[in-house]
Amino acid sequence: MTLCRTLVWGLTALVIAGEAGATEAPPAQTDATTAAEANGRRLAPFKLETALGGTFDIGPRLGRDVIYLAFWATWCKPCKLELEALAPVSERLSARGFSLVAVSTDGPDSIAEVEGYVEKRGYRFPVVLDAQSELLSRYNPRGDVPFSMVVDRAGNIVETHQGFSPGDEVDLEARLIALLEEVPGATLAHEPFLDGTETFRFSFLKDNRNGRDADDEVVALQNKLTLTGTLEPLSLGVRVDDTIFPGYDADERCLGLSPALCPWKDDHRIERVFVAYADRLGGGASLSVVGGDFVEAYGRGLVFSVRKVDELGLDTAIRGGRIRADIGPVSVRAFAGLSNVQNMDVVDLGFQPERADRLAGGEASVRLPGAVDVGLRASWVDYDESSTSNHDEGDAAFGGSVSAKRIAGLLSLYAEGAALWNLDERTSLVTGRTEDQGALGSAFYGSASLSPGPGLTILFEYKDYRRFEVQNAETVALPLVYIEPPTLERFDQIVPSTSNASGGRLLLQWLIPGAELLTSVNAVYYRWAKPDAFEWDEAVDLSDGKLGNGALHLYGAIERRFETGYRVSVGGGFRLEAPNGTFGDAFTSDFAEGAPAFSRRLWHVEGELLVPLVGPHSLSLSFQHRSEDKALPPNIKSFVRGDASVTWGWSPHLTAALLYTYESEAALSASDRYLNFAGEVLWQVTEDIQLGVFGGRNTGGIICVSGVCRSLPSFYGARFEVVARF
Repeated sequence: MTLCRTLVWGLTALVIAGEAGATEAPPAQTDATTAAEANGRRLAPFKLETALGGTFDIGPRLGRDVIYLAFWATWCKPCKLELEALAPVSERLSARGFSLVAVSTDGPDSIAEVEGYVEKRGYRFPVVLDAQSELLSRYNPRGDVPFSMVVDRAGNIVETHQGFSPGDEVDLEARLIALLEEVPGATLAHEPFLDGTETFRFSFLKDNRNGRDADDEVVALQNKLTLTGTLEPLSLGVRVDDTIFPGYDADERCLGLSPALCPWKDDHRIERVFVAYADRLGGGASLSVVGGDFVEAYGRGLVFSVRKVDELGLDTAIRGGRIRADIGPVSVRAFAGLSNVQNMDVVDLGFQPERADRLAGGEASVRLPGAVDVGLRASWVDYDESSTSNHDEGDAAFGGSVSAKRIAGLLSLYAEGAALWNLDERTSLVTGRTEDQGALGSAFYGSASLSPGPGLTILFEYKDYRRFEVQNAETVALPLVYIEPPTLERFDQIVPSTSNASGGRLLLQWLIPGAELLTSVNAVYYRWAKPDAFEWDEAVDLSDGKLGNGALHLYGAIERRFETGYRVSVGGGFRLEAPNGTFGDAFTSDFAEGAPAFSRRLWHVEGELLVPLVGPHSLSLSFQHRSEDKALPPNIKSFVRGDASVTWGWSPHLTAALLYTYESEAALSASDRYLNFAGEVLWQVTEDIQLGVFGGRNTGGIICVSGVCRSLPSFYGARFEVVARF
């Protein structure tokens, strides 16, 4: 642990050196600066693109305004409730120096919906795009949303909060008014500061119901310490991960199992470390250089995307160097390094070995008059194959994009295309001869967002991907994917294929002015084929009746908010996947008639009711159900899956939830199928400390984000977590 101590001392030295070298006179002792000295955490300046076009710079507001940063995503219902509740607060307090900034963490799969949501709601506060989640990861390494921060007039972070419950905005407004009474502090640029997050989790896995004993009765202790020291324009950051399994004897419990099936072993390591330089050079120019661990994504993820995907428990970074230069409307960026996976899997709690894939990429973009952006980009990946592999593989991708925001105040367009050159030299294990089995791939994605009237938004998306996949084929437990082309799918749907797919999506949403009634209709259809459906030297024909398939998903929802605070929403839909040649018959196909004409057929329904109670108390009830038929010729598998929950909230201190889940697809017994109950309590102890307790049993399942799918195991046990920010 010598290196750990060295880095922590280095962070401390960076701050102390800045304090010793400061020559500016101290600011006046206002309430704001006193709070800053007592707390010691400050918001670092940042610039991000806005949802409606343009760039937002937080710098001029630091040391002047009281700032509320709300991290959210379009797929997060509590996040949208928070923005709706805070919008009138922003209207009332903005003239007094309050700035509400909504930070979208939507990735390539859902970022196209951000603009329509903002237009539909008519929000006047800034909505910025943190598509790589760099800003969120710094202040909330857990990565989950909703997450919020309050920054006082001295630029000091005086409050952080995880989650949102109706009524939070009432107490928050009172605290904001008190902060607005303070005198703005002097500029805090060039003064050193240190911020960090400490996360400790205790987990007890009783039984995963997978038929293996090696992962039952397991106790895990995990700790993550993230520290960032800043002395502008320099920053130094480190994350130290520690995991131990007390009392676990791998030699005895894992006898006869491969290491992949028994990955539970103690681990202590520096998981992330970086040194960054970011400075504004004047004349609209800026320079940023990072060495160490970082994330990077270009465009809509067609050419390259490596970012944290919290929903899947994926946290891959690039360990190397990155440079970015902005000169007026021109931006140039480039990187090179090795892949650096998070070695301790937060889902299965198992150790994951390193995969040092070699990576490089670059992008050049320019903003033209009329809010038109043009970009060119490229990436290169050389995979780290195992010593027993018989092939040497790599991928080179090239592409470009053009976008135009708010044409005539109504229409926004985006188009991106890419070409992929797969290099795959395979050596015969029999003859020793090497053959080049590389292939060419292509991708196109386009979207059009229209706002023809008050509260009405229309989004159309189109995709066409042919043999388009950039992934280390040898990583099985945790996907190691370097692109995220939009799938057009809901986050809760299993995506059958992203490498070979072509089709479109239409989304209509109408918020009826004055009625607080939101209706939405969504239609998705595309053709697809499995990644290995065609040989490497064959043309990809998605209309092939034997190899091609079709996917159709129709769904809608209605949401109503009442003046009394009640809110109700209900939605549902139908999904069908079938071979293209028999798609029409799949609606009515019956197994009694012989082989079914579909591969998957399902319907789903979901709903939620929010009930305000006395004072800061509220009650939320939600459910979702899915009934599915899956073809396993010559048989059929029919099953159901769903959950229901009741949540009580005491704003802003406490939430307690009861959860019931069920599934009959993989569960082996009736009790595993229908008797899964769990409870969760979240307690906001102080502005910077949160406790969470979860106990019981819930079902697992497959979840997909941006085309990356992972099977989450069922959980039967208990978890206790403490998160402290300082």
